[in-house]
Amino acid sequence: MNRKRRVVVAAVSLGFWLIQPVAEAAESIPNLLLPVDKADLVRLQSPSQYGFRQQSYFAKRYQIVRINFPLLDVVGQTFDVAAFPDLSIRMVARDVVGIPSGENLREWTGEILSPAIPPSSGVDSPDVLHPQVSLWIHTGDLPVPIRVAREIQQTGGKSELLGALPEQDASASRVFTRIDVPTLSGQWFVPALNAQFVIQPIEDDPRFHIFYEEDFEKRPQGTHPGNAIDEEKLRKMREFFDQLDSERRAAEETRKNR
Repeated sequence: MNRKRRVVVAAVSLGFWLIQPVAEAAESIPNLLLPVDKADLVRLQSPSQYGFRQQSYFAKRYQIVRINFPLLDVVGQTFDVAAFPDLSIRMVARDVVGIPSGENLREWTGEILSPAIPPSSGVDSPDVLHPQVSLWIHTGDLPVPIRVAREIQQTGGKSELLGALPEQDASASRVFTRIDVPTLSGQWFVPALNAQFVIQPIEDDPRFHIFYEEDFEKRPQGTHPGNAIDEEKLRKMREFFDQLDSERRAAEETRKNR
């Protein structure tokens, strides 16, 4: 009996050591997307966040994230873009360059390593076998509502603010100041998944970003589509945006009358 237990323990231990290096290797690949505190998630997804509701309209599914910006500084850096439990996109940086026409803008270019279509599939297009990705990194000041700037100030983020805040109603959603914050934007297609992904700063609070898988059922092809399917998509999109605008105006009117 004791001998049996020793054999089982030895087998389990051997299995652990065989698996352990794989786990360590997986953990060594950093994630570009960082988690967000629950309180911020609740705030950013509030029904009164009309800009965010508009941004997330085209999403089949989305996550609100922070960006691990240092990963974007190094050519050759490999990282994962892992926002969902069933999805992780691995990329490697090929180049990071400044844009002559944009003092605060850099272009990150890289390649999708996985998921990938295997060469044995018979596909020989380099764009399909080695999909390229371009991301845009903006550094410098961006407009945000006074309300958001005050929240940053209250949480100790004064270094992000540019000068003193104006004496205006902090609840007014269309009263803006500027903060110094890096942002990331881009979209790319993953042939192996037949899916398009988008990342962009959240308009009302660009310290945070939305990453989403695009819903092809909602995105029209252009603003003047030539077929009935895209015309219907465009009609639904405009209807939704008009409804958001009506809600926004009604909320502002309510605040004024208090």
